[in-house]
Amino acid sequence: MSEQLSKEKNKKRIEYIDALRGFTMILVVANHVSSYCSVNIYITDFFELFRMPLFFFISGFILYKSEFVWSRTNLYMFLKKKFVIQIIPTIVFLGLYNFVFSIPDISPTYNGYWFTLALFMQFLLWSVTRCVFGKHEKIALLLLLLWGIVSCIVSFKMVPVAVQYLTFPLGYLIYFLVGIVSKKYYGIVYRIMNNTSFMAVVVAMFFIISILFINDYLVCLPIRITLSLVGLFSIFYFFANNALFMKETIVGKSLQFIGRRTLDIYLLHYFFIQDSMSWVRNFSIESPLILFVISLCTALLIIGVCLIISKFIRTNRLLGKLLFAAKY
Repeated sequence: MSEQLSKEKNKKRIEYIDALRGFTMILVVANHVSSYCSVNIYITDFFELFRMPLFFFISGFILYKSEFVWSRTNLYMFLKKKFVIQIIPTIVFLGLYNFVFSIPDISPTYNGYWFTLALFMQFLLWSVTRCVFGKHEKIALLLLLLWGIVSCIVSFKMVPVAVQYLTFPLGYLIYFLVGIVSKKYYGIVYRIMNNTSFMAVVVAMFFIISILFINDYLVCLPIRITLSLVGLFSIFYFFANNALFMKETIVGKSLQFIGRRTLDIYLLHYFFIQDSMSWVRNFSIESPLILFVISLCTALLIIGVCLIISKFIRTNRLLGKLLFAAKY
């Protein structure tokens, strides 16, 4: 594992990272399938501990490049690129979604289309702060970590709706920054991950704490952050430790493909989750495991439909670039 990981720092794409994104995307769609159909599946509470934190962690991990110089020119080019990738497609699909389902307003979670907006805000904060502080990277990191903690606390509290529009997207900033720090201190992180005994304790601790405090994480912020961090590192460790499996097997390659199309799936899947699982209520199914399997299978079906539509749209270069920021 150590030899493989030592080569990853300069790779443009890391297979197990793409697979990890695909895995997380499946969990996101499965959760949306059940929640939008008002089907309570308690197993999803466990995955909620690390599902979205993982996405932001991965984004920060991929973003950080020690050799990148944050000049004003590079800042402008970076933000322009991210705006085209994340904001324009989100505005288009949000408007289309509201039109199709006759939704007159936008909720504090932006009718579900909040992730790309939140990620853009975090890219904006990081890049501008790095540009302002220049070589003083640690100061920029410290200030943003403090901001992330405050944002997490504010978004966790009951605040007026007008405030939620601003605070909700930044509630995951701390995990984005943890991803940046993990990439910055890449060597230390992977030396720790190569310590099998230590990681065994971490993974065991995650499951034990989850079992003991799964009902408390929604009402206790320190427990929530602790569980999310331990959980995301446990999953990250699993995928990194099985990098060869993720690279060469059918399962791994399938997860990779989903991971490389997360934007497409994220933007499209909301159109297909409405009442997609409401039929289970007619059968009075109460088993959390059966309900979770049904939601997972439904999510995989919806993801398949999204990938087919994405492939069709991408055949047109103009639509591919406009809707999914596709490269040709």
